[in-house]
Formats: sequence, C-alpha cells, structure tokens
Amino acid sequence: MSSNIPPQTKNIIEFENLKYEASLVDVLKIFEEGIRCRLNCVRVGIISEYNAETRVSKVNIVNKITLSQNSDGTQMVQNYAPVYCKTWFFGWGNVGITHPVLEGQECIILINDRELESWFINGGINQLKYNRNHNFSDSICLVGLTSVPNMTATLQNCLNIFWGLNNIQLSESGINLNAQTETGFTVTAPVNITGGTNITGNTNITGDTIINGNLTVNGNISTTGTISASGNISSQADVIAGGISLKNHTHLDAESRSTTPPQG
Repeated sequence: MSSNIPPQTKNIIEFENLKYEASLVDVLKIFEEGIRCRLNCVRVGIISEYNAETRVSKVNIVNKITLSQNSDGTQMVQNYAPVYCKTWFFGWGNVGITHPVLEGQECIILINDRELESWFINGGINQLKYNRNHNFSDSICLVGLTSVPNMTATLQNCLNIFWGLNNIQLSESGINLNAQTETGFTVTAPVNITGGTNITGNTNITGDTIINGNLTVNGNISTTGTISASGNISSQADVIAGGISLKNHTHLDAESRSTTPPQG
C-alpha cells in the first residue's frame, strides 16, 4: 500500500498530514509518532529555582514544543511549562553527600512510570493515589550532566571532589587536599594522625601544645614567655642571659679583680 502524502510534506507535524488523502499505513505511522512524541521518559533541563527544605527543583526543559505550522511553512513553538522535580542526592538518612543546587545548572530529568507523590510524601510502600503514567508531575532531577560550553575538565587518575579552586583528590597513591583560598581547611573536631607528618610552610597554633616524645628543631627558637624545665638544659655552644655569656663570663673577687671564665 503506497503513501499519498507528497514528499515535500513529510516533515510537517502529524495533524497537518491529515489534510491529504492518507493510507491506513500513513495513519498508523502518524499515530505511532504521536505516541512517541508525547511519551515522557528522560529529558534534559536547566535549574531555575531550588527549595532546600523540600529538595524540589524548578527546571526548564531545554527543548521547545511545537504548537502548529504557520502559513509560510515555519513552525510555531514555545517553551515547555517548568517542571517541578524531586532532586536526587547520593546517600540516605544521615549518610551521604550533598552539594549546592544553583540557578543555571544543567541536569537530567527522569520521569517516573507511575505517580511519585504517594511515596514522596509518605515513604514506604503505598497504593497509587493518582492514575498517572509518564507524567511531568512525577519527575526526578539529577544534577551533573553538562553541555559542551559548561563542561569542566575531569581527572582520570583520581576521585576528585572540588568547589572552585579547592579540591580533594583520592587515588591509589594517596589523598591530596588542595586549598587555594586564604581560609584554607577548617577542622572543628579532634584530629588523630598515625604515621609521619610533613608540613611545608608557616604553621600557627592557638592553644596549648603537648608533645609526648623528643622535639628536634633544625633552626632557631624564639619566645615571648617563660621557659621552664624539670630536667637539665644542655648546650654545645654558649648560653647568653641578659647579654652575659654563661661560657665566658667572669666575676669580681674580694679585691675587685676579675676571675677567669668558668672551667669545664
């Protein structure tokens, strides 16, 4: 059975095709195409708003919808209505990873096969409350898919967690913490380190410091406070106190004559 639709009209939308004498095959193909065009499974979107309390994102679909065809052959299109999506994060309960969801971020929209509201509000296993199938009202948002203009380089040799210039790189060879801002890393809990620790750069410590072991300093030590020791203090060189040398100082004897320096 041959088609009676002129070749030049093959690409116009389906209800315009019905103006022509169509075969049964043409009608079935148009019907099939219409179902496919209206079946929602996965879309790409751009975040316009995010509610951190409900974890619901307002998302604009990146494609336009065709309404009709103008007399000059061009199509009349408009944007889809915004989609309100449940936003996915990795984890559950008090275990997981969250990240900012910001206006302009690109994302994947997954449309659930059935209505999602009963589970989202109540949790657990529930009877379906609404008879919805592949409806935008039952959408899930996954942030992270990016277009080429917004793409950032990915590191192939490590797990990289980053925000701006700061990042944590986890690989087989170790863990690298990189802070490129003045505030650096802030830790608000006790830190236990087992093994050697190497620090390059200036280090400021506020509070008491207890060292259980020997302390070796390859450089000078200065203090604005008092130094006390419960053991001996020894030096291979001289000790100067108040400008007076411990090694080379002298005393005056009873006749005001200088004594010799201390003997070892």
